[in-house]
Amino acid sequence: MKKAIFLHSLFRAGSTYLFKKFRDNENTWPFYEPLHHDLDRLRENKLDIWKYNDESVAKSMSHPTLSEPHFSEYLHAFNDDGPLPYFDQCYSYYHYNQPEGLLKEYLDNLVSTTPEHLLPVLQFNRTSLRLEWFTQTFPEVLHVFLLRDPFDQFESYVGRGELGNNIFLALNLIIVASNDIFIDLDLQIEFKEKHHVNRMIQEAVVKSKEYTLHQHFEIFLHIWMKSLMDAVDTSVVIADMDKISFISEYGNRFNEVLDRYHEGAGLGFDDYSIKKYSSLSLDTKFAQHALMEVFKSYESEMSLNSLNYVHNYIFSLTAM
Repeated sequence: MKKAIFLHSLFRAGSTYLFKKFRDNENTWPFYEPLHHDLDRLRENKLDIWKYNDESVAKSMSHPTLSEPHFSEYLHAFNDDGPLPYFDQCYSYYHYNQPEGLLKEYLDNLVSTTPEHLLPVLQFNRTSLRLEWFTQTFPEVLHVFLLRDPFDQFESYVGRGELGNNIFLALNLIIVASNDIFIDLDLQIEFKEKHHVNRMIQEAVVKSKEYTLHQHFEIFLHIWMKSLMDAVDTSVVIADMDKISFISEYGNRFNEVLDRYHEGAGLGFDDYSIKKYSSLSLDTKFAQHALMEVFKSYESEMSLNSLNYVHNYIFSLTAM
């Protein structure tokens, strides 16, 4: 495989900002969310499946407004007027710890059909729990995990809609229910439509009303914690998006990492300002306690590296 950058991120961590920055970089060719379930609808002559230039939609999502469709870069990945080659909706939420099917062939196709003189950048929001598979399958790729303050990140989830009308909280339910890796999460989540992704998402949105905001936060923390543990243990580059936003020297060092991997891949972050919430929907003491409890539940599973990294990161948050 040719050189490539894979961005691995949970929702609401700044990945769309980086996608836009890489799209504006004349040396890179970014693919927006290669595992998004809506790619099932994508066709060579139908790349504009979302309202990409609707400023009101972008503002409501705290996303940058784009000058062309999100999925424009997929144009060369098609070989006929049929579906996107090798893509399957099951990649979006199933088999997080043991990817199956033709996932490698699908990603190989995206990278290999990138214009020859450009560096492919794949911006994922559904890979952070399968980093071991990704790093072993694509060892020549620069893998970057986007880290965000979990309190602010969850608050950004909550800001996207109330319970029963919040896609991010609903997708968390699906991720937990579809992957048997959250052994310490004491919640039973089942779906009648688990074999049909679109219907399962609709069911999950409705089902999200059955859980309290406290429970949704616990679900999020388990996903966040396991993702960070995997990022440390697989030795991927961890990009702290809060530090990139507020510490220019940190952003400069991240730029150097990108440029060392591929000349011209660096970005400028002078325009980046990630949102910090002055108050939370949850009681601060409860949120901090919940984070520590989830940390303790995984402590025995952690390697020494992940234990030190996660402990120090959490301490920096709760000591503030």
